[in-house]
Amino acid sequence: MKPTAGFTLVELLMVLAVVGIMTAIALPAMRMHLANADIRGVAEEMRSGLELARTEAIRRNASVQFQRNGTGWTVVVPGANNGGDLVVAKRATHPAQVSVNTDIDNISFNGLNVVVAAGGLVRSCDPAAQVGSPTACN
Repeated sequence: MKPTAGFTLVELLMVLAVVGIMTAIALPAMRMHLANADIRGVAEEMRSGLELARTEAIRRNASVQFQRNGTGWTVVVPGANNGGDLVVAKRATHPAQVSVNTDIDNISFNGLNVVVAAGGLVRSCDPAAQVGSPTACN
């Protein structure tokens, strides 16, 4: 009689049980990692918009505004388009579970690399996070 090769049903079920337990242990950490990645992504987008507004103000030697709208933003040059605003760049709001709370929504830079209108607090947070968590909106 030839020996059979392969796995028994008990061995296969044990492997599936171990994989299931490991997945259940890793899932909360993975969710936290994804939430932090969303927050980091929105913060980096905001930072890049502010840098773009500052750079455009210096390059054009004119006033340039950074306008925040939700988790998106728009960089405009007021009055540069035949009296209308010239939109330099725009980022749409993200459907991510991130809320951006600010005291102000517009920041203006002039050509001398000076922030004309600023102040306040900008904070990116996760509205679904538990109170007391470092990513919570409290």
